[in-house]
Amino acid sequence: MTETPADWRTKIETLNARKAEAEQGYEQAKANAAKALLDDGEDTSREIALWRDRIDAVRTALAEAQRHLRDAEQAVTDKEREAALKRAHEAAKDRHTAAQDFDQAMAEAERCYNRFLAANLNWRRHMMDAGMKPHSTEKLNAGEALRGAITDAAFTLSGALGCRPYSREMRLPLASFVLKQTPFPARTKTTNRKAA
Repeated sequence: MTETPADWRTKIETLNARKAEAEQGYEQAKANAAKALLDDGEDTSREIALWRDRIDAVRTALAEAQRHLRDAEQAVTDKEREAALKRAHEAAKDRHTAAQDFDQAMAEAERCYNRFLAANLNWRRHMMDAGMKPHSTEKLNAGEALRGAITDAAFTLSGALGCRPYSREMRLPLASFVLKQTPFPARTKTTNRKAA
């Protein structure tokens, strides 16, 4: 079973406690050996070496546990990075699909706008044939109304393109504007819907 960073932290805490005990034992052994020498008692200095060896062993184990902790933390970090990279690749794929959808929508918008321009020219020509004074081509192409229509239908996109209308009243569907500008008998009621 692979040990986790938490497992290694627990081992390090245990080893630190054992190191503190060994250091305390070492100091006590030195004090006992000094007292024994003062009292002309038995030489207990080998206990000092025993505690020193224990301290060295615990320090070595502690260094090894800390190395294992770093390795375990790196393994967790590597897994997290790998998962994040996988999510980034999925997001890149979604982004590409969205861009393809956008490209298709823009191609369709271009087709519709060209139909609109052609209808403007036809209306103008027929109005002149009827002896009427039609709107100018610039007025029919309705640049401000087009900006308002884009803002109405795609507010975020209009901001990205910097094409919002000067007036909030112009923020309405292009069909509503056109029906006001060039009404026809079968449909005289406008759809004056505004975006919220």
